[in-house]
Amino acid sequence: MVPPTITVLFYISVPPDILVESDRKDVETVEGMNVSFVCAASGRPRPNISWYRDSVNNSLLPVNLSSVRVTVSQTEEGERVLVGELTLRNVLPSDSGVYHCIAENIVDSDMRNATLAVNGEELN
Repeated sequence: MVPPTITVLFYISVPPDILVESDRKDVETVEGMNVSFVCAASGRPRPNISWYRDSVNNSLLPVNLSSVRVTVSQTEEGERVLVGELTLRNVLPSDSGVYHCIAENIVDSDMRNATLAVNGEELN
């Protein structure tokens, strides 16, 4: 008689690690331009990416995704990497501020930020 086999499955979780940020951490532009921030993160399980911006009292507020000028896209690359992109179209001086990419999974989180400065002069 063959003894029963016991199988033990180990699932190793890995905290998020932001791999790629926008080539420009601090962006200065003029009103009316389009600006994109890119953030790629790895982890196990694959992390989720959220975008926030600083508020007046230095707390983090989610980026207003209801605005027609704001889009967020996410692309899965393999089973552990997620690439997120935040695009602001036709930027206004009121869009100026610090934007944060936060990658999080069940283990932990990682964060990077970039500053956007928009002056009021339109391009000719």
